[in-house]
Amino acid sequence: MTDKVLIFTPTWTLGNGDLAIHPECEESILAQKRGFRGHIDWVVNTAQPYPIPDHRNVLEHYRTARAWFLTQGYDALLTVEHDNVLPDDGVLQRMYDTPADVIYAPYMLRHGMRMLSVWQYINDRNLGMSLSNYPYELAQYKRQGYGRICGVGYGCTLFRRHVL
Repeated sequence: MTDKVLIFTPTWTLGNGDLAIHPECEESILAQKRGFRGHIDWVVNTAQPYPIPDHRNVLEHYRTARAWFLTQGYDALLTVEHDNVLPDDGVLQRMYDTPADVIYAPYMLRHGMRMLSVWQYINDRNLGMSLSNYPYELAQYKRQGYGRICGVGYGCTLFRRHVL
């Protein structure tokens, strides 16, 4: 049986009718078809039930992604926000091969101070700060190739079917 992944990218339509998705993002997602051993469907969602820039649209996008995913026979959902660029054509395969329920690929936040989008995992109740503030802990995770984190967005996240 072929592994089947839905890649979901939320975005909006610009005034001229073009998608707001960054061209580098689109190129990096299309490149995953070269590096993934299974089947990929890519959905770009532009539905905006609220006026732009109302942040409630973000929740609606991800509700749509979950509903679409659950009605189809996908094994995993990869969310890639419209301004993220995947570093190479093997990212999806590496994430898919990672033995975890939710796999998150960190990126630099570009609004405000440049910080890594990976927050400390302190316990089930407390959210830490960006690991940019904790270079020793970040270096340990880099050496291991993984680490338990919290407080991140959906920028580039793979979810297994049973999680959703």
